[in-house]
Amino acid sequence: IFLKDTVEDPVHQGNHFIRSDFNSLVRVSSSENGFACGLHTDGPISAYHDASSLSQFTMESYNRTGVYKQYADGIPFESPSYNNLGEFYNSLNATSSSAQIVQACYGGIFA
Repeated sequence: IFLKDTVEDPVHQGNHFIRSDFNSLVRVSSSENGFACGLHTDGPISAYHDASSLSQFTMESYNRTGVYKQYADGIPFESPSYNNLGEFYNSLNATSSSAQIVQACYGGIFA
């Protein structure tokens, strides 16, 4: 289980996202699914994305929010090796998937 070192309440992703409890993370990630997100949605926002579009995702900067802003270390948030999420994923030599829709996790907590 990967847990983010900072959490805010309510979550900054919006009021449609709700934290999953620890027992649910363990149960779902231990199932045949083998994967669980720390936030789930109860509203109109989907946790599923077009795989092709997601592979082109880039993040040029990251700003800590709320009380955690004081802990920013000043190190540039960038990767000199990868231009987008797809390049990073391909570098992992992970099993390739033909899925057109994939699940994405928000909030920095997943299992």
